[in-house]
Amino acid sequence: MKVHFTNGSVTAHGVAPATFTTSSKLTQHIIESSEKFKSGRIFVVSAVELPNVATQAVNVGETVEAPTAADKKEVNVASLAEAKDYLVENHGIAASKLRSRAQIVEQAASCGIEFKGI
Repeated sequence: MKVHFTNGSVTAHGVAPATFTTSSKLTQHIIESSEKFKSGRIFVVSAVELPNVATQAVNVGETVEAPTAADKKEVNVASLAEAKDYLVENHGIAASKLRSRAQIVEQAASCGIEFKGI
């Protein structure tokens, strides 16, 4: 898994560390399990407790109807990578089907999701 940190810079005035924001517990766990996090090269700047999101269990082979446009769920994300992770983790969409913004938006729409922030 690649995590893309953004907005970091090194100037004559000092260093501004790059940052990454996620609501994905899996991504958070992977980062916090990495050697760079354990050694202190990556660290938590701030943390916000997110409300639990209800999930729907679906048995293999069960058909689930796509929601209508009126039922679209808005999901706030900070980046395309976070939107992609959300679809992979919460909707089981193969990452290979999410290689561009257009594909991410299309797959999200098919799941009744509209991403805010991308």
